[in-house]
Amino acid sequence: METTSTTQTARRVVIERNIPEPAITGLVEFIDRYYLPPKMRFIEALSYRKTESGDGFELFWRLKPVGTEQARPLPIALRIAKAAIELDFPGLDPNDKSLESVAARTVDEIETVVSERKNDQSLLCHRRDRRALGST
Repeated sequence: METTSTTQTARRVVIERNIPEPAITGLVEFIDRYYLPPKMRFIEALSYRKTESGDGFELFWRLKPVGTEQARPLPIALRIAKAAIELDFPGLDPNDKSLESVAARTVDEIETVVSERKNDQSLLCHRRDRRALGST
């Protein structure tokens, strides 16, 4: 994982680079189906959108303010493309420790999803290769 500050009020995190093309759609579908639905109560109404661009997708949502832990909404942009999987936090103030904490937790969650999907795909490929060789 790489973290860079793109401006004084934004943060971009590269989760992984060089994504195989078949994995892009599968990961987007997995996030749409399993990661986001349980979080919808924390996402501002009508803020979620998914757009296809070039060789990938961008998912965008805005987390609602939640008590003292997160006093302001937090915009999140997740880009999944052949070049990389990236999380952007536009408007993130590095001095706002509550938002930094929420951003860090979001990064951890997306890293876990990507890692689990990668392991699932690796296991599936291994099983398919073994079947092709006549083993089980």
